[in-house]
Amino acid sequence: MTKAIKKLPDSELETMLAVWRAEAPVRGSEVAAALAASRGWNKSTVFTLLLRLVEKGFLSCEKEGKNNLYQPLVNEADYRAHESRSMLDRFYAGSLKNFVAAFCSEEPLSRSDLEELRQLVEEKAREL
Repeated sequence: MTKAIKKLPDSELETMLAVWRAEAPVRGSEVAAALAASRGWNKSTVFTLLLRLVEKGFLSCEKEGKNNLYQPLVNEADYRAHESRSMLDRFYAGSLKNFVAAFCSEEPLSRSDLEELRQLVEEKAREL
């Protein structure tokens, strides 16, 4: 992605997650219904959040009759990669090794978790 991705506040991120999970383009009313069910948000709140996301360049909006159809302009994988890199930079000086060490000291890992991590590291080492 060529343009800079900005960090979203939690409420806008929840809205984007609902859009990403839906089949694009998605009606605003569908997003509102999903977030009413999962978060208890009212329709006007969701439409305000959708408008903000359009203004920030995360969504496009097209009118179809009485409906607004929303389409993501930033995909979920790009956003996750950006946020992951940002977290590594802020908390672990950009070091994945430091992150993994901190995570392993805080969270108990199962044998299968460790095996999956070992396989991932070996795969990446072969790519070098």
